[in-house]
Amino acid sequence: ANAICLQNFTGGMFIDCQYSANETCSYTCISPFRRNTQIQNATCGADGGWNQNTQNLCTSTCAVNIPNAYLNSSCTSAIRETCTFRCNLGFKNASPNGSVTCNEIGEWVPQEPCTEILCPTTIKNGTVNAMECSRRVFSECPFTCNQGFDPNPMSTKLFCGMYGDWKETVTPSCLERQGICKNFIDNGRWAEGCQFRANESCAFECDAGFQKHPNITGNITCTVSGIWNVDPRLLCKSYDRGLITTLMPDTYYNGDYIQTVPIMTDGAPILDSTKKLSLTGDLWLLSVDGDYALRQAYVYEYFSGAIYRDSNFSIGLSGENTWTNIHRGISKGSVKLAVDWISHNIYWTDQHYRWIVVQSLLGNDTTMYRVLIHDNLENPIGLALDPMEGLLFWSDCGRVPKIEVSSLSGKNRKWLVSSNLINPVSLEADYGTRRIYWVDPGRYTLESITYEGKERQILIRNGDRFLELAVYKDYLYVIDLVDSNVHFVNKTNGEMLTQSWYGEETYIAVTVFHPEAQPTSVTAFCVNYGCEHICVTEKGDASCLCRDGYTLNQDLKTCAVNNEYFHRGLVFSNDSSICVVDIQVLTTFTHDPKCVLNTNGTRYMVMDTDDRQMIIANDTAIYWTMIDKLELHQLTKPTGTISGLTWDGYDRIVYWSERDTGIIWRLSRESDTAIVFLSGLIRPRDILILPHERLLYWISDRNGTTIEYSSLDGSNHHIMLYNDLFEETKYLSYDMFTRRIYFLASTVNGLNYVYSCNLKGSDLTYSYSTYENLTTVELYKGHMLLTSNDKSGTLLMSYYTGLAETTSSGVFPGVGNISSIKFFDESFRQNETGPCYNFNGGCEQICVSSGKSRICECIFGFKLAPNGKNCFTDPIKDDFMLIRDVTHNIIYQISLTDQTVRGINSRLTDYATDVVYSPVDDLVVWGSDDSEISMIHLNGTGHRTLYDYLYWLDDEERSIEYCILDGTGYQTLVKYPETQLNALALYQDYLYIATESHV
Repeated sequence: ANAICLQNFTGGMFIDCQYSANETCSYTCISPFRRNTQIQNATCGADGGWNQNTQNLCTSTCAVNIPNAYLNSSCTSAIRETCTFRCNLGFKNASPNGSVTCNEIGEWVPQEPCTEILCPTTIKNGTVNAMECSRRVFSECPFTCNQGFDPNPMSTKLFCGMYGDWKETVTPSCLERQGICKNFIDNGRWAEGCQFRANESCAFECDAGFQKHPNITGNITCTVSGIWNVDPRLLCKSYDRGLITTLMPDTYYNGDYIQTVPIMTDGAPILDSTKKLSLTGDLWLLSVDGDYALRQAYVYEYFSGAIYRDSNFSIGLSGENTWTNIHRGISKGSVKLAVDWISHNIYWTDQHYRWIVVQSLLGNDTTMYRVLIHDNLENPIGLALDPMEGLLFWSDCGRVPKIEVSSLSGKNRKWLVSSNLINPVSLEADYGTRRIYWVDPGRYTLESITYEGKERQILIRNGDRFLELAVYKDYLYVIDLVDSNVHFVNKTNGEMLTQSWYGEETYIAVTVFHPEAQPTSVTAFCVNYGCEHICVTEKGDASCLCRDGYTLNQDLKTCAVNNEYFHRGLVFSNDSSICVVDIQVLTTFTHDPKCVLNTNGTRYMVMDTDDRQMIIANDTAIYWTMIDKLELHQLTKPTGTISGLTWDGYDRIVYWSERDTGIIWRLSRESDTAIVFLSGLIRPRDILILPHERLLYWISDRNGTTIEYSSLDGSNHHIMLYNDLFEETKYLSYDMFTRRIYFLASTVNGLNYVYSCNLKGSDLTYSYSTYENLTTVELYKGHMLLTSNDKSGTLLMSYYTGLAETTSSGVFPGVGNISSIKFFDESFRQNETGPCYNFNGGCEQICVSSGKSRICECIFGFKLAPNGKNCFTDPIKDDFMLIRDVTHNIIYQISLTDQTVRGINSRLTDYATDVVYSPVDDLVVWGSDDSEISMIHLNGTGHRTLYDYLYWLDDEERSIEYCILDGTGYQTLVKYPETQLNALALYQDYLYIATESHV
C-alpha cells in the first residue's frame, strides 16, 4: 500500500525493497546483463521516481577501456561486438587477429591484448648488463663485450628504441679485438702498430722516470694462449726502489757484499733483477739502513767499528758507490742502525758500550752526535723508530730481556715488552699498523705487538733460524741465517710465501729503500726549528739536543760547552800531566788526547763523579781538583810513601795505603779527618774498594804475592789469593757487571798475564799477553784496557772482557809513559748513598758505614764521647810539649813523663806555621799559612779565630755551634742545658746571646 516507485526494470530487480518513499534499495542483474560498477544502489523519491535511471543499472556492454590500449572510436562495447584497438606507446599488439570481442558476460577477450616492449639482453658481440637497467623503451643500459671484443671508445651506453631495438651510440658498440693479449702496460706504452695478436712481437717504451726491465733487450711476444711472454707489470719499473741486504764474507773475510733487489709497488720482489756490489778488504757489514729522500745508504762495519755512508745510493747500484766514514769508535758487536728520514738523524745501539747514540746526518761534522740513553742498559741490540710518531724502540738482550720505547729525544722511557723474551735481536716499526715486529731466536719466534704494548701476536713459531727483518706494506722480509735466504712473510697472519730470495752467501742485514716506506708528506718540524746542534722529531713538534760535552741553553736551541773533555772519557796521568781522551779510543785509536792539568809525578787517580772531582796522589801527597775548574788543592800529606789510592763514593771516604809503614788510612771528605783503617800490613799497595760490597782489597808481599781483603768496618780480614809462582802482582781492577776482580801478574819465566777471579779468589782464569811490562788494567762496560810501557811510550790495548781479540791499540805520541789510568763517565754516579754520605752521618770526625747503619770513630789522640758522635780528649795539665801534625791538621800534646799523646780539637783550616801555649789563659795559639791566628783551650773549648767562622744556636741541644765558612770544622762552643736560647749576635771578640729574660 505504501509502494509508490516502479518495481521492475530491464535486466534486473531490486532486492528486499518496499519501494516506499525515501527508501534506498540495492539491486542485482540477470545474465547477460551486468551491474553498472559506477552505481551501487537507487533511492525511491517522494514523487514515486527513482533517483537513478533504472535503464542504466544493468547494462549489456563491455567496459569502454582495455589495459595498455584504447578502442576504436566506433566501438559501442555491446555484447558480442568485436572491436579493433591500438596499443599504448611502449606496448605491442598481442591479439591473434588484432581485435577484442565483448563476450556474453561483458568481458573483453583477450583481456590483455597489449604486452610491454623490452629490448633484448644481448647486442652484437656483447651482453646487456640487465641487472643494471629495465630494458624498457627509451631506457639507457650499460653493456659488456664478449671475449675477443672490446668496447668501442665512442660508445659508452645503449638506448632502447620505441620498437624494442637497441640504438647504439656508435655502431658497433663492441669491436673485434685486433689481438688476443691484453692491451696494457704499467708505467709505459706500446709501440704504434701493435695488434696484440698471437705470436706477434711488440715493442714498448717506458714513461719518464721508469726503466726497462734489465733482462729484456728487445720486444715481447703475445703467445697463442693470450698471455705475454713477460708480465707487462714488470716491463717498466723504478729500479731505485727495493731491498738492500748485506752478505757474510767468505771464510777468510775476503771482502763483503751489498746486494739489492727491486720490489713492485705492492712489495713483491723482482728476483731476476738483483744487483751485487763487491767490497774489498777485511769487511763485515752487520747492519744497513737508508734515507731515501737524501738518496743515502748507511752500513755498520764490524772490524773498523765505524758507520759508512754512500751519498748517492741507488738500488741499481749505478752510481760511483763511494763510501765515506761518518763515525768511528763503535764497539765490535751486534750494532743496529735506524734512520729518522724526517729529521735526518741516524741512531745506533752499542752492545759493549751499553748505550744508544744519535747523530745528525746533515752536514759533514762527524762530532755532531750525542749518547742519548746510557743508563740501565745491559745488552742493547735491536733498534727501530717511527719519526711520524716521534718514537724510538730498542731491545735489551741482557739478563732481563725487554723491549723499551721512548721519544726520539730519549724522554718518556718505558718498558713495552718484559715477559716471554730471550733474545729479541732485531726490531722493525710499521707506521701503517702502529705495530712493532721482532725476531727472537731464543724463543724461535717472529712476533708483533702494538705501540701501546697490547695485542701481542706470534706470527711464526720454530723460527730459530731468523736473524733480521724489515717491513713494507703487507710483507715482512725475514733473513734465515741457516738456509741463507730472505723469506717473504705476510705480516698479518705469518703465512710464508713460497717465493724466497736465495743467495749463495749468508745474508746478515736487510732494509727497505723505498719512498713509500719513508713518507715525507708529514710536517718536518725540524726544517725551520733553529737547533744549533741536533734536531729530533717529537710527536707533533721538535726539540733540540746538544752534542756530547755541551748543554742546552735556556732558549732550548743553542748549546754551551760543558767541559767537553770530562763528560765521558779515558783519563790518564804521566810524569807531568793529567790528560783526557774520548772514551771511544777503546774501539778505534783515532782520537787525540788533550792534556788539561800540570802535575808532578802523579801515580794514582780516583774519580768522584757525584761531585765531579778528581783525587790524585804522588808518592808523598794527595790532592783534589774540581773537574770543571782544574786547580790542585792539597788534601793531605802522609808521613809514609803512598802506594795505592781508592775512593768510596758511598760514604765519601778516601783510602790510601803506605808501603813503608804498613798502614791503610781513610779520610772523610766531610770532615777532612784521617784515621788508621788497618795497620801491621806487609807492604800494602794497589788498593781497591768495592763500595756496594763494603769490601777493600789490596796487594801485599808474604813470601810471594798475596791479595787480601777486609770489610770496611775493619773486620773479616782474609787472604783472598796466594800464589808463589807469581813473581810480581800489581794493579787491581773490578768489573761491576761480571763481579770479578782483575789483576796483572808475571811469572818466574817472564810471562805476563791478565788474571781474574771472583770476590773470594776462586774461579781463577787468565789470558796470555805477548806484551812485556804491563802496567795497568781497567774495566769499562765490557771493555778491558791494558797499558804497557816501552821506550816509545805507553802502548794501550783494548779488549772485550774475556776475549783475546784486540779492539784497538796504539801509542799516544808525545805523552810519555802512563802511570795511572781511569774512566770517567757521568752515568756512573752513585745510585744510592751510604749512611755517612750526608753530614758525615752526624759524626764529628770519622764515619764508617756498617751495612745500613754507621759507626763514628775518632782519630788518634781522641776518644769517642758517650753520645757516639763527638770526639773528646783528656788534656794533659802539666809537663807536656806541643807538636804540629801537618799531615792530619792536628796539634798534639805529648807528656814529658810517660809519652801519653792527647789531641787538641783545633780543626786547623790550613797548615800551622807556629804554635805556642799560654799557661795563664790556658790557651793554645797558632798561626796558619792563610794568615789566620786561632786559639783554643786544651780541653777543646773556646776555639776562636779572628774571622771566617759561622755561629748558630741549636735549640735541641741548647748550645752554640760553629764551623768554618767552608762547612768544615763543626764544633760545639758552649752548652746551656737549662736555658732557652733565642737569638745570637757577634761583635768584635764577643758573642751576645738573648734568652727569655736576659742578654
